[in-house]
Amino acid sequence: MELQGWKIEYNVVLEYGDADAFLQAPNGKYFVIDTKSNKGSVFYDGAVLKLRYGKQVYEVPNGKNILKALLDKRARHQVQERVNFVQPILCFTQAGMKEIDQNNSIDGVYVIDTVNLLRMITSLQ
Repeated sequence: MELQGWKIEYNVVLEYGDADAFLQAPNGKYFVIDTKSNKGSVFYDGAVLKLRYGKQVYEVPNGKNILKALLDKRARHQVQERVNFVQPILCFTQAGMKEIDQNNSIDGVYVIDTVNLLRMITSLQ
């Protein structure tokens, strides 16, 4: 993608934590991407993302509101890099996503799988 005018930084250190990737599209739009390798099936209960493993249900990850955390990372990166807007994306590499509408954001965060990552960032640019 860098050959097509994209700029990519991996493991971006922020004031409180890090982001797996930070992308700048050729048109100047920015994306912050966090990846999760959880297995199971992802769903949104109206407040937080959860994973279903058989009959067991867990918050992603371990009681932390991952959507809020990613929005905080976006805000920190906007301040740190002095850009107007960064689109946060949460990408699950192994979990089932049948219960998630990957075409619409949840509280401003796109929750997608790896199959849809490239499609999503190119459609949003």
